[in-house]
Amino acid sequence: MLWRGVKMAFFKKKEAKPDAPAYLDLGEYAQTHVPSGEDKGTLHIKMAEMHRYEDLKEIVQLVYDGNVVIMDFSPVSGDDIVMKRVGNELKQMTGDIHGDIAGVGQTMLILAPSGVRVDRQKLRF
Repeated sequence: MLWRGVKMAFFKKKEAKPDAPAYLDLGEYAQTHVPSGEDKGTLHIKMAEMHRYEDLKEIVQLVYDGNVVIMDFSPVSGDDIVMKRVGNELKQMTGDIHGDIAGVGQTMLILAPSGVRVDRQKLRF
């Protein structure tokens, strides 16, 4: 009987705190927690979508400027000629700046500038 009482006390459901919000509105959080001048950071992560080969020039410039870019190339993924040109251009860029490039899924890439490496090992929890 003593074990049952300990077991009941240990596995007792925790009651929700009544003053805790049901959800956190990230839109409000983003507006109220804007970093001030010193807190802006030096490394930025940019999202880019490539619709045609000509878009690549602006995307590559973001990496040359020191930003990490997550690039979605799904609109052009079916064009083998464009994909070959994009691959050659990105290899040239990573060689020029000693950056890194890694695939995320079938149609996304992470482009990293010098000093940033993409760990390719998946974390399993």
